[in-house]
Amino acid sequence: MLTKVLKAVAVIDLAIAVLVCVGFFMSWVNEGMFLVFTYIQVALAAAATIIFSILGFIINPKNAKSVLIGMGSLVFVLGLSWVLATSEIPQFYGSEKLNITVGQAKFVGSSLIAIYILLTLGILGIVGSELYRLIIKR
Repeated sequence: MLTKVLKAVAVIDLAIAVLVCVGFFMSWVNEGMFLVFTYIQVALAAAATIIFSILGFIINPKNAKSVLIGMGSLVFVLGLSWVLATSEIPQFYGSEKLNITVGQAKFVGSSLIAIYILLTLGILGIVGSELYRLIIKR
């Protein structure tokens, strides 16, 4: 029953997203409405992730260890990227018009570093997995 409800919600959400995107490209929806829709989608995705993680702990406590290791690893990567990021405001043509604050510069820098770290780990995981599979099949 829950699976059918979730599938229906996902289909409805996808249909609304397609309509908003088409409306944006056809100039029926302006940038402000598109951004608000995007913020709502991100908030819903974050809420669903948190809710289903908690439900996963409740339903299957045996997997709690692996989930906590994954969450701890993500917190470690985000913390490391925050420490490595500089709070220096970048200087480029037109930067004075953007009114970039020190906090914004630090947040953007740490976000980029986190993306670089996670992308590198993902690529290394894929290559390592393929090498492991290649060695095992020999």
